[in-house]
Amino acid sequence: MNARRFSIAAIPIAAIIALAGCTNKADMPPSSIPSPVTAVDQVNTGAIDGKAQSKLEKPLVLANTSTPQAMQLAATLKKANAKVYTAYWCPHCHDQGELFGKNAFAIVAPIECAKDGKGAQVALCKETASKAGENFGFPTWEINGQYYPGTKTLDELSAIVK
Repeated sequence: MNARRFSIAAIPIAAIIALAGCTNKADMPPSSIPSPVTAVDQVNTGAIDGKAQSKLEKPLVLANTSTPQAMQLAATLKKANAKVYTAYWCPHCHDQGELFGKNAFAIVAPIECAKDGKGAQVALCKETASKAGENFGFPTWEINGQYYPGTKTLDELSAIVK
């Protein structure tokens, strides 16, 4: 097996934090740090663990059922043309999706930023990241021209969208 190995010291901490989907070091639980090989390969080559992937797209898989509150908020966010930028491999994006549940998060229509993710819109994500600057991570909400990085509760999003 010819797996490439990287030293964690060779990767800047800011890159690891960004790849883990965190907006600052305090947000980053140790279990959310992707392995250096996986993180580097996903960003640079679209490969995972050093193996080139086929054309299969990876979806964000959710299990929770949507509540009436989540469905109503999703409709409000859609009407406000709110956007959420995600990556299927991001644990915080998964948490955000689970807060909404499958049906409501589908209404929100998350924008996939991982180039091997299902329906990836990498160019849009890069453009938005350059506009948002330090306010971009995974997930990032764009609501009324403002950027809100990190997982948000339904109550937080309700307050923002009003």
